[in-house]
Amino acid sequence: MHIIVTRNMFHDKFESIRPDNFNRAGLDALFDYFENAENFELDVIEICCDFSQYIVEDALKAYGLESIEELEHNTIVIPCDDDTIIIADF
Repeated sequence: MHIIVTRNMFHDKFESIRPDNFNRAGLDALFDYFENAENFELDVIEICCDFSQYIVEDALKAYGLESIEELEHNTIVIPCDDDTIIIADF
């Protein structure tokens, strides 16, 4: 059985299981990212283990990189808002 997940359902699942992992802009960015993926199954815990939201400067510092381009060369980078991104942890 397949259920089409709406943006509100996506937000509700995260807010009920892992409310502190991503802010609203982050959840919107993740929804847009996964909405285009084929055969995507919503697994909140897996997403929270595989992706993290950072302020851009903090992500660069955490991984010892100097630019967003270096980060994009190493992993998936999903822009959220003016100063935050979500990255696939590596």
